[in-house]
Amino acid sequence: MIRLFLTGLEHRGNDATGVALQLANGELHMIKVNVPAWNFCSRDDYKEFIDEWLPQNPVTVLLHTRAATKGNPNEPKNNHPMFMASGMAIHNGVIRNDDELFKKWGLERGAETDSDIIRAIVDKWGVTEESVSRLNQIRGTAAVAAIHPDFPGKLLLGRSGSPLSLGSNENFFVWASEKNIIHRAMRPWVERMGLAWQKQSLDMGFSTFPDNTCWVLGNELEFHGEMKNSHGTYQEPCRRVYSGWKGRQDQWKNELEAEKFTQQEKIINVEHIENVNNNEPKRLKINCPHCNKALVLKPEQQYMDRKYLSCPIKTGGCGKTLEESHSGEVIN
Repeated sequence: MIRLFLTGLEHRGNDATGVALQLANGELHMIKVNVPAWNFCSRDDYKEFIDEWLPQNPVTVLLHTRAATKGNPNEPKNNHPMFMASGMAIHNGVIRNDDELFKKWGLERGAETDSDIIRAIVDKWGVTEESVSRLNQIRGTAAVAAIHPDFPGKLLLGRSGSPLSLGSNENFFVWASEKNIIHRAMRPWVERMGLAWQKQSLDMGFSTFPDNTCWVLGNELEFHGEMKNSHGTYQEPCRRVYSGWKGRQDQWKNELEAEKFTQQEKIINVEHIENVNNNEPKRLKINCPHCNKALVLKPEQQYMDRKYLSCPIKTGGCGKTLEESHSGEVIN
């Protein structure tokens, strides 16, 4: 069932995939990887996670396939479920005032994403009416689900703008961004002739979750209130999750490498720059990580990705890439 939900939702986002679950005692467990759902569900670590925790009969399971907007998905902290200290949250939509709310309430960021404000609210105020009140100050679009270890068996579920469909049978209450995904995942399986067959009939009830609404659910509906973040008519975005996937991956990889290189250069500058004459070109002296040959980078080479530089053979070097070189000395 979990695999069918995830792979069914992959067309809405394939930059990262994640699963979180809560046991009856409130304990939370999570796995998330920056790969599409089909890849995620075939990984050994996902199978080990499911084999370990699903037999313990979790009371709530959160699933998410991410179409990244704010926050590089190559950084695990930026992927859903969002988590830092205690609660976990998933979000579909775009929030415009997350930086403002972090500052206003003095909350600590755990990720670069706009969705992290939802996690921060649930961390501080739990699965409560107070959290719903704070969520009402978000501006943007949102379909939200959140759990917290101090509130076992309780679920915060809300939407404003972003779509959400509900389904239930005698054993499960489920929700998804699209009703057809619930149909796909919840049809029962039978074994015949030694083969698995999925029935076409589905004994479930369905409902469209009212817009601008938030619930707190336990064994029953405990709170029903307003969550109004979106103003105007919602338009489903054009995600281009498959046609644009390779380009996005290359962009985020380059951004991450550039950020790491910049941080490396900042460290070098702090240690050495005061001893350099500012009127002369600055050069960086490094050692080849393979043959230890001393090399001096030209000014224009200092900010290049090291994988595009090599130890020059014509001057006695080994010819291998310098990408493993992480230290250096600024000289005149």
